[in-house]
Amino acid sequence: MARLPEAQEFLYKLIVAPSGVDAVLKAATGARLELDAMINGGRALSPVDRVDIYANMYFYRLLDVLKEDYPVTLAVLGPDHFHNLVTDYLIVHPPSNPSASFVGASLPAFLPNHEVSSKLPFLPDLACVERALIEVFHERDESTLNQQQLKHLKADRWGDIQLRPIAAHQLIRCQWKIAQAMLSLDQTGQWSSPDDGDSNVLIWRKRNQSFYRELDAAEALALTKIQSGTTFGDLCESFTDEVPADNVVGRVFSILQRWLEDELLSATI
Repeated sequence: MARLPEAQEFLYKLIVAPSGVDAVLKAATGARLELDAMINGGRALSPVDRVDIYANMYFYRLLDVLKEDYPVTLAVLGPDHFHNLVTDYLIVHPPSNPSASFVGASLPAFLPNHEVSSKLPFLPDLACVERALIEVFHERDESTLNQQQLKHLKADRWGDIQLRPIAAHQLIRCQWKIAQAMLSLDQTGQWSSPDDGDSNVLIWRKRNQSFYRELDAAEALALTKIQSGTTFGDLCESFTDEVPADNVVGRVFSILQRWLEDELLSATI
């Protein structure tokens, strides 16, 4: 009888094998005898049949997790093509973390080299946004900046305010108008392929819910600036090449107002 660690490793290889339990046993000399000695069979189910149950449960549980994590990708591909994609993905990226929440972490990076993206080239961008929605949801909590805090600041302090976004956000640079297509799906229930064209998508968490929206060039620039750490004064100065000089402060204030409404900024000032 194999020791526990050896038995666990043997059963794990059988359960996760893409080719199935029987194919692995046929390919390895003595493997079937080892399994027969390890698992009790019966008239209803052989040892192979018993392990096959766990192998099928393993795959379909991971398939269900990925369906939940990538609902729009599932809707675009349909159940059968999504099943095939997941099969290919898990061969290359088997789970390496005890938590099933990480099983789909590498799917956005996997998609560009998969044949399905040759027909649907926007899929990697779509998967990036869907994955970001999950990741920001699980980010740490922080107190957020609000208008009342800013009202108490003296005018001569505004230029030195250090703006910083909360950890629960990501800025995704896409080659397709993904956010517009996802919004249309939410509103109509019908998927329309996104238009080709660069876009910046903000994904963030507000009050235990993940949101997304496309940013214009000015807001994307502003968010990039505060991600690397900048003051309100420096942010205004960086806009001089993007916005007419007489409207710089007003444009920055309008972006700041939107960020406050989105609860996107850290409370540290």
